[in-house]
Amino acid sequence: MDQSWTTAWTSPEGAQRVAAFAEVFLRACAVGAPCDELAVGLANAVLDASDARLALKVLESESHRIAFATELAGRVLDEHTRQAGAPAEPVDPQSGRGSRG
Repeated sequence: MDQSWTTAWTSPEGAQRVAAFAEVFLRACAVGAPCDELAVGLANAVLDASDARLALKVLESESHRIAFATELAGRVLDEHTRQAGAPAEPVDPQSGRGSRG
């Protein structure tokens, strides 16, 4: 499985990269410079900084769908835990319930 995914959207590095693309795009367009390639760069930066590309892999792949979805679920729960400031509760994959009920 490809492990070269970029940083999460909410990380400082990911947010800085997206903000840099956005600023360059807007400045170039404001002075009438060609913006087509910058528009594509901005869109790719947003996709790379979020887990959107990984989510697309889940939808597009049949042979590796579960592996990609497992990685995506882990990232979602890690981010949720980071934002909540509390550890995520393990979930039983068969019942879909946490250990607390």
